[in-house]
Amino acid sequence: MLSSRYALALVLGATTVIVAAALSARVGPSAAAQSGPGLEGSWMSEGTAATGGPFPLGGLRFTTYNADGTLVTTSRGRGVIPTTGHGSWTQVGNREFATTWFGFARDAEGNYTAIAKVRGRIQVNEQGDETSSRSEVQISDLNGNVLTTDSATGHAKRIRVEPLN
Repeated sequence: MLSSRYALALVLGATTVIVAAALSARVGPSAAAQSGPGLEGSWMSEGTAATGGPFPLGGLRFTTYNADGTLVTTSRGRGVIPTTGHGSWTQVGNREFATTWFGFARDAEGNYTAIAKVRGRIQVNEQGDETSSRSEVQISDLNGNVLTTDSATGHAKRIRVEPLN
């Protein structure tokens, strides 16, 4: 009787160790990657084209990073830079995030003329209130043919959005 209880305790103990190790391996890296201030919330940013290429990057942009990994970004838009974009974001390291978003560009008459695809990396400072970023921007016609590419750098500040009570 004592040996069967001992064997059962040994099996249960080994099973617990195996399950704990499996769960630790599964969530360990992502838990480490999620340390530090996050990106979730609203930010006001300004970007500058690296080469001053054929499309004008810059000006103010508001971006909201939702808890589900989606984002919405809005600016006043100039030339082929879209006024609104939709995309996603994910944490890739300690206070470091990767983003991809798309938006339609319009001409002066308001006709849709191009699609912008923006892929970026964002680093949040230790206080969680500012970011620095670098992005690759690809402009395509409405059929998906790439017209031009450029890169950009940016800086953002967190916006505190609080409901009216």
